[in-house]
Amino acid sequence: MKKLTVLLLAGLLLMGAVACQPTPEQEYVVNKKDSGAAAKLEKDDAESVEARGPQRVPDRWDEVYEADLMTLSFAAPILQKEDGLYPVYRTRANQLTEAEMVNYLNVLFPDPVAVRQNLPTKADIQKEMEWYLQEAQAKLDWQDAGRPDDGVDRDETPLTREEVNEELANYQAQIQKAPETNEESPTTAYHIPTGQEGILVYRMQSGDTVIVNPSWNGSLYAGLGSNHTHVYPRYEYEEMKRFDDEDTLPYTPVTADQKKCEQVAKDALAKLGIEGMVLVETEEANLMDGRMCLAGGYECLFVRDFGSYPYLGSNFEPAQGLTYGSDDSFMANKHINAEELRLFADEEGVKLISYNAPKMIAGIESQNVELLPFDQAQDRIRQGLVYGLTRWAQDLKQNEPDLKLNVEIYRIGLTSYTLHVPGSEDYYEMPCYVVYFDPWQRPDSSRNDKTTMQETLLINAVDGSIVHTDYGY
Repeated sequence: MKKLTVLLLAGLLLMGAVACQPTPEQEYVVNKKDSGAAAKLEKDDAESVEARGPQRVPDRWDEVYEADLMTLSFAAPILQKEDGLYPVYRTRANQLTEAEMVNYLNVLFPDPVAVRQNLPTKADIQKEMEWYLQEAQAKLDWQDAGRPDDGVDRDETPLTREEVNEELANYQAQIQKAPETNEESPTTAYHIPTGQEGILVYRMQSGDTVIVNPSWNGSLYAGLGSNHTHVYPRYEYEEMKRFDDEDTLPYTPVTADQKKCEQVAKDALAKLGIEGMVLVETEEANLMDGRMCLAGGYECLFVRDFGSYPYLGSNFEPAQGLTYGSDDSFMANKHINAEELRLFADEEGVKLISYNAPKMIAGIESQNVELLPFDQAQDRIRQGLVYGLTRWAQDLKQNEPDLKLNVEIYRIGLTSYTLHVPGSEDYYEMPCYVVYFDPWQRPDSSRNDKTTMQETLLINAVDGSIVHTDYGY
């Protein structure tokens, strides 16, 4: 436990601040060594639930807070756990094995009769290599001739014969690994080679095709159609139509019953043997293959249930555990996104599965970690918004001297967020405040206008530090 606590201390005390914002003149406490997050975890024991009891915050936050360059208007419901208990889970990436993927496919799409591999063949790569050699030789000759103006549009970056030979060696290596043909071959079972690149296309007894795209990080995407298959939600269609987008795809009205489709998805999840995931969102949608509708139904989103935290969406990158302002603070570190499983279903069955970022619970660090008092959390949220928006407001003020930002905070969730411990394979599901706000509320606009924005601020609910995220401001 002490070793883990030291690692967690390093991670939580380094949680870097808001992305892509220079430090303003006023100081904001981000990563103070006396933040106490790790110290609170020192108190971890089985009695923490009983000793501390449920922790509650108000159900709403209504306030108008005036700062020099902005007005923060809080009119936000606060979503929180019903039981008021806030455990801290240690989690780890859990890549799906070939056997697991094959099992899922056998459950959802049984009895394939043929397969083809949607990869460049040896002949395809040979043609590409010959074309490259022709272009490279022409450029080398042009360089040897003193780069005359011959009217040919070329990349003028110098090219050496050593570079050409190296590229030809790469082509030869690709040819060695490439399949002889993409022609369909008979099969009686699914087979997903480890480290598979590209898409496998299986033909079913019904004549339908199922595309299977296993990812390098252990995720899985598989469903009816081709490599052009995608889920097309109704809200996306309506949004595109509203703005007269030229690329608006046609939408087929869905007649399937939502409850029946949800039950189909739940039954499939049980058959897959996946436990601990809960249905948090259902969207009416078309399953499209290019511009053709394959099926109308509902996309059901399941997420890992970490202690029944409120689910507020998954469009976040996890904290990177890097100090704001350091040279590598915006470089990608190990990421583990929210674990999601999406099933597109109609009343007949599941048509598509998308399993993103599988992970496992590796341990529990606290049964009920002590949260920062809410008045202190409020102060950190106010300061965090001002801290993150100050430079932007200053830039806008150069063109509009009388401008004062009207920032609308319209929803807050006390939920779980994945924080990475630097130098470790472990991640922690920590309680965090997710603050949804619109920083561009002019008196004559509304949050539904085309020009408005919805952003997020994440605050660690244990020590009040800002969580670094590639989204938000």
